[in-house]
Amino acid sequence: TPPAQARRALEDHIGSGRAYQRYIAMIEAQGGTFLSRLETAAPHDVPSPSDGWVAAIDGTAIGNTIIAMGGGRRKLGDRLDHRVGIQFLSKIGDPAVAGQPLARVLCDDAVAAQRAVESVQRAFALSATPVPADRLIVDAE
Repeated sequence: TPPAQARRALEDHIGSGRAYQRYIAMIEAQGGTFLSRLETAAPHDVPSPSDGWVAAIDGTAIGNTIIAMGGGRRKLGDRLDHRVGIQFLSKIGDPAVAGQPLARVLCDDAVAAQRAVESVQRAFALSATPVPADRLIVDAE
């Protein structure tokens, strides 16, 4: 399928609501219940420690932070808290301003939230010089 034709088909499926309905059907086929809006835990901003550009984000540190907040399992059978998480406000290549949020931690436990904010802050590597943004889509042509 040529890229332009594929794009038109994709836009048609999204615009008509067919993609959304398929998504709901996939969730229900797996025994889930679709919720149009999930409740989240209390938000806590992760401030940038300095000016610069986002050069890297340590995915392992982010994953471990989510597990520590209860959003992931350490062992089979651990309960998940679906309300916790991390909202990324900056991506690689974005400018960072000291004190402005790079991300937001969602966690109701104040002590765990503070630990998570510090962990996420350490997971962001900042550069003093501009960093090219990562490409989200790589052309196959």
